[in-house]
This record gives sequence, C-alpha cells and structure tokens, in this order.
Amino acid sequence: MLRVLHENKFIEFDDSQASICGVVTNLALQYPDELLVWCHENVAQAIQLEAIPNLVSLPHEIISFQPGYGGYFGSAIEWVEESLFVAVPKHIRYATWMISAQAGAMQACLWTQIAPANTSSFDYTLHSIGKRVQSSGVFCYSEPALLGEKSIPKFAASSSGELYRFVKQHYKGVWVWILFWQQLRCQRQLPLSALISSWFVQRKKPVTLQVELPMPAVLSFPTISVLIPTLNRPQYLADFLYDLAKQTHLPTEVIIVEQNPDTSSSSQLTELLAQEWKFQLKHLFVHELGVCNARNRGLEQVSGDWVFFADDDIRIAPTFLEDSWRKIQQYQAEAVSFACISPNQNSIKLPVIQWNAFGGGSSIVAVAAIQNCRFSAVFESGFGEDLDFGMQLRHSGTDILFFSTPAITHLKAPSGGFRVKKTTAWQNEAVSPKPAPSVMAYLQKYYSTNQLISYKLLLWLKYYPNQPIKNPILYYRRFQQQWKQSVYWASKLAEQS
Repeated sequence: MLRVLHENKFIEFDDSQASICGVVTNLALQYPDELLVWCHENVAQAIQLEAIPNLVSLPHEIISFQPGYGGYFGSAIEWVEESLFVAVPKHIRYATWMISAQAGAMQACLWTQIAPANTSSFDYTLHSIGKRVQSSGVFCYSEPALLGEKSIPKFAASSSGELYRFVKQHYKGVWVWILFWQQLRCQRQLPLSALISSWFVQRKKPVTLQVELPMPAVLSFPTISVLIPTLNRPQYLADFLYDLAKQTHLPTEVIIVEQNPDTSSSSQLTELLAQEWKFQLKHLFVHELGVCNARNRGLEQVSGDWVFFADDDIRIAPTFLEDSWRKIQQYQAEAVSFACISPNQNSIKLPVIQWNAFGGGSSIVAVAAIQNCRFSAVFESGFGEDLDFGMQLRHSGTDILFFSTPAITHLKAPSGGFRVKKTTAWQNEAVSPKPAPSVMAYLQKYYSTNQLISYKLLLWLKYYPNQPIKNPILYYRRFQQQWKQSVYWASKLAEQS
C-alpha cells in the first residue's frame, strides 16, 4: 500500500494504478520547494524525520540508506564495478551512487530534473538515477543517520533479470559477459535467460544537469598551511614559493620537508630560507627518503585550520587560494582535489563531483578531518599512498570533491621531487610479483572479495597480449605464480609498516 504524508496529514489519492515513481513526480511538481522523503513501511518507525533537513544541506544532494550488507543488487554488482562507490561501509556517511528505496531524501526540485520518463521499480529507478547523475555533480550518500538503532529487517534483492538489465544499461556491453562468467565460475549459476534478455536493452545516457550554487559572501578566511616535500629541485620550489607569496589570501605557513639520504650533506635551500617571506617558513631537513615519511613529518608541524598538500613543481595563479576557499565554502567541502594541467593546456570547467581518488600533491583538506589519517609506509616502495590516504579520509566520514577550477599547473620536472626509485626485496625474484605488492596491499585493504576476483581476471586479460607466453594454460600458471608472489610481498609490506 502506498501512503503519502504531508504536514502530518495523509494525502488522499487513487493508488490502485499509481506507480511510486509517478506519485513522487506528481508530489515534486506540487511541492517543488520542499524535501521529498521516502521509506519502506518496515522502517517507518525508525526514520529520523527531524534530522533530515540537516542531513540534506545542499540542493543537489541525495541521501538514502540500505540496512545490511550490500544494496539492491547485492554483492554481484562488485564483479562489474571496481570503484570505491559500491563497497559501502554502513556506520558512516559515505559517497555512493546506490540510492536505496528503503529510506531516503532529496529536494523535490531535484527530482523533477533527474527523474526518468519511463520508470521501472522504485529501487531500480533510484539506482539508475544515482548511476547516471553522479558524473553531473549530484552528490549521493549512504546516510546511516536516516534510521535509528532499531532492528531493521532484511529486504528483497533484485532479480537476475534486473541485475543484467542494469549492467547492460549503465556499463559497457562487455561487463554483461564478465558478470555471467563470474556467476558461472564462482557461484555455479547459469542465468542464461537474464543474459539473453539483456541483449535487447539499450544503454542509458548520463543525465546532463546544471548544478548552480550561490557563492557565499566570505567574511573571513581560514589559516592555511602548505606542505611541500622536495628532493633536488631548488629552482622549481623557489618558483612555487614566489607564487605563494603573491597570493591574494596568503597562507599562514609553508612547511618544506627537504630530503637527502647523505647524513653529511647540507641543505640546497640556504638562499631561499634566508629570504624574508610574507608567511612563516618551516624547514625540515631529513635524511630518510620517502614521500610518506616526508608528508607525515610535515603534518606534525601543521598549525593551520586547513592544509594544502602540494608538489614542489607546480604553479598557481595569484588568486588560487582565495578562489579555492570561496568554492570550498560554496560546496561545504572538507576535502578537495584540484585538476592538474600541463603548462600549454587550458583549464576546462567541469562539474564538481564526488571523486574516486585523491591528489597527494594537489589537494586542500580541513585539518580536523585528518586527525586520524597518515600516509602509510606500505606504499613507500611504490605508488598508491595518495589513494590510501583518500580512503582513510572517506572511512572517517569525509567526502572528497574534485574541482576542475581553479586549476594547478603541473610542470612534471624530469628529475628530483620527493620520490626516488628504491631497491625492492622482490626485484631479483625469479617470478616477479603482479600486480606490484604496494598495489596488492591497497586492493586487499579496500576491495571486496568480488572486486578482487574481477580485478584479477581483468589483469590477466589485459597483460595476455603483451607477454611472450601465448599458450593460455602456461600463461595462466605463470600468472598464478606472479599473483601469489604479490600477495606474499604485500603481507611483508604490511608487517614492516
């Protein structure tokens, strides 16, 4: 039974032939300036109506919550998508396109812009909306505060037909076959009818949506600390410091972590340090190489309200920090990463989106959000420390947004910086690990079991044409050995960190 409550009164309507999506659309047209809230009757007593206006603070936000593990499509969707948006922790506010019909809310005016004309089940429609609007600047969250702590019953999942239809409509066609293979191999299922029916489904296009927010009047600016790890790039660093000195809103302090493994060496930055600057300049000269160590040492010196994680070979416009702060306020953000462009490249204005990465040398983050976050030494021998740091932020309840403007110019200096090639314990092994152990460490930490299975399959397919063993059976055996080596060395990295 479908019921509608407005201002504590039930609205009478003929629901004998009404679909939920149609009713919601009619309500959105009648009450465009109000919040739309939905919930299943099983959670009607648990939904926290009084809290919802504070949970939806922006006109382009959608919040929902699916009790229990997974979502409407269950863990099977994890075979299709490797992104961080599908393995959703349930105890924190977390970015995800999976909008649940069990409980949720959005502005009515947003629904009228994004609701499809032809609708399916309410759950399917919401998930389709979420998948298609996230790239247009709509922020979608799993929000546990929607429901109280009462015992919540389990809900029915989608059918195989709906799952395959969704994959065909929202992903490239090859993913239907990958899903079919994984279900056959891992679950011993043979959903032939669902596979065949998906052949007649057309792919849906992303929703084009213009999200415009009023620019707030800025009365005061925060204190900003700039953190720069550097190695053998004094001239690049000097140019960036001069850019910081020209800012219309100056940073409070700049923390330089200079690395040199030679304990008898002296700093290359003597002349820079001797100059007078419009901000406090803190210089750490360390003899231990590693970007993770350098950034963590620098974080210990941060005294500002916000920290700008910066590379030493970037350039910024004089209004970069001021423009960034205005936009951060506009979107009520706690962590943002900026587009990095080449010197001869023009910046392109794109929608502000929930990002699936983190820029270790191009991000501004509230210090309050990183109290329990540090760069892990697991990634000191390779890459991925910035992705791991971003996941730490998300798992502490902080979303990361991507700003295409104001952009940062990345010079990509040919040598130096903050990272040097290290000798690894596995580089002389007869069987080289694949993927790199630091990558495996990241996958094991954040990927679900199904995501890891699909990653392994795709890696096998990706490298098959580019390696000398053309016999697929022999290649499979070799790949299994390489994967096993990667798992082994990833565990060793974790023990040493």
